Amino acid sequence: ANFGKAMERGMVLVLSLWDDFESHMLWLDSDYPLDKDPSEPGVSRGSCSRDSGKPEDLANTCPSATVKFSKLRVGEIGSTFPGGEPVTTSRPHTTAGTTAGPHTTAGSDCP
Repeated sequence: ANFGKAMERGMVLVLSLWDDFESHMLWLDSDYPLDKDPSEPGVSRGSCSRDSGKPEDLANTCPSATVKFSKLRVGEIGSTFPGGEPVTTSRPHTTAGTTAGPHTTAGSDCP
């Protein structure tokens, strides 16, 4: 119910790429902060190792890595694919897309 209310207010899709030399992205999908016990609520945030996510490791193993965002679609539910039936609302909508560089994939979600 709360997510639906938030959607009614409008949202912005943000895609970003960045290195995290401070916390190695552990706050996203590992135990963080590291000085806390993983059994404490909110500390264990995913299955990645506590020593993963080091930007220098990624730079050394994938020095020419790039990413491509494509075929992004924005619109009313059901309106962004052939045969879809848009849901009518009183709010206007816009469409947009973003593309950057050739696509490269890593073998795992954990660096």
